[in-house]
Amino acid sequence: MKMQELPPTELTVMKAIWDAGKPVHLSEIHVMLERYGKDWQYQTVSTYIRSLVRRGFLIMEQVKGTRGKVYLYTPAISQEEYLEYTMGKMARFWGKHSLKPILCALRENEELTEEDIQELQGYLHDCNNR
Repeated sequence: MKMQELPPTELTVMKAIWDAGKPVHLSEIHVMLERYGKDWQYQTVSTYIRSLVRRGFLIMEQVKGTRGKVYLYTPAISQEEYLEYTMGKMARFWGKHSLKPILCALRENEELTEEDIQELQGYLHDCNNR
């Protein structure tokens, strides 16, 4: 699969599935999306899922259910892999001197606490030792 950026609607579906932490079926996904403030029609969710399967973000597995065929959906990539891809894409776009503005934007201009700074230093140390 060639990694690509997801539209916000499909990313919301993926976030719900990642958060589930287990294979889920369409009706479960439909209910979970309500937690994200999405009151989408069942058919709309189904369309997003089909697109995610077609593009390789989800794995679809047919299982026997009490009412016949049921399809379970499992992420083909982890949330961390997707985040690494999107953040890498952002860093390449803004250039190698962009870490400070990116971090500030992510923090929504809140001041960093001493604990935040120590945590970031740990992350930077880990990144340098890859």
